[in-house]
Amino acid sequence: MTELKAIGGDIVVVDSPDVSKGSQAAVGQAELRLALDGVSGPASGVLAATLSPHGTLVSYAAMSLSPMSISPLEVIFKPLTVRGFWLGHPESAAKSAPAVKQAAEMIASGRVHVPVAANLRPLVHQKKQSRMRNAAERFFWR
Repeated sequence: MTELKAIGGDIVVVDSPDVSKGSQAAVGQAELRLALDGVSGPASGVLAATLSPHGTLVSYAAMSLSPMSISPLEVIFKPLTVRGFWLGHPESAAKSAPAVKQAAEMIASGRVHVPVAANLRPLVHQKKQSRMRNAAERFFWR
């Protein structure tokens, strides 16, 4: 949680039976208008319960491999909007280039910090080195 807050998360919560109450307490009177669901299953229902009226739940993955489990009362009486998102969809792909450009500008300006876990050599470079090493071994050891 500390790492997510360090990179800009305003409020970070961990799934628990009272996560909806904890989320509401954390934001006070502010509305929770958007929830991103990468888990599915019961987690979808928890996010739906946490959203404010007229909020939107966006499903982009299903790591639990379970169907979304949302109370119809949340969808009917709040009312909520439930949407799907797939980056490879033609509608999303058309918007990717401008979004990547905007993200790059935000990173370059320092408004967004993207931590680098490791600096890895490109795979092509590694394969080239391996071929050169193998050729050198054949030449020198024969």
